[in-house]
Amino acid sequence: MASTGDSESQGSRESTVGPAEPEPDEPASTASSDPYDPDQACRIDLSLLAEDCLPPLRGYVDRHLRRIAPLAGATGGQVTVAVVDDDRMAELHEQYRQTPGPTDVLTFDLHEGETDGRLEGDIVVCLDEAARQAGRRGHSVRDECLLYAVHGLLHLLGYDDHDRDEADAMHAREDELLAAVGVGPVYHRGERPS
Repeated sequence: MASTGDSESQGSRESTVGPAEPEPDEPASTASSDPYDPDQACRIDLSLLAEDCLPPLRGYVDRHLRRIAPLAGATGGQVTVAVVDDDRMAELHEQYRQTPGPTDVLTFDLHEGETDGRLEGDIVVCLDEAARQAGRRGHSVRDECLLYAVHGLLHLLGYDDHDRDEADAMHAREDELLAAVGVGPVYHRGERPS
């Protein structure tokens, strides 16, 4: 990722990125290796506020994030992932972080107090930044968007990336989770372990 993403704790507030679009329910898997359990899972809503890419994000980012959430430690709650363009991300970045220009991902924790794994938050992903980074790094735009969504999810679970050690640990955890659901590493794709 070009930047390590921004996390903003807002307490209780309404989403600033728009309403989540309803999605059809995803059936529970009968495979025991699938961690997705609709009775225990964190609800993930994907809201496309930018033109979708090919192959499409819907059904990919949300499905994988539903499976990743319990592996990461989420025990329930609701997370909205909004996919926006550069212009909207720049507006949000300026409004909430007082930083001009777009960034890759912004995270808004809407939960008050300790979460105990129950998440309430918004994750805003910049599709244009994902396209730029995916092109540079040689993988799909939807994998880059999924990486940003996982990054935001980890922020909601208390991870930070304010210094190099925290960022390295967070990126390693992202790749570990992505590998666990069959996507494989994205942040360190193609790199050999030291």
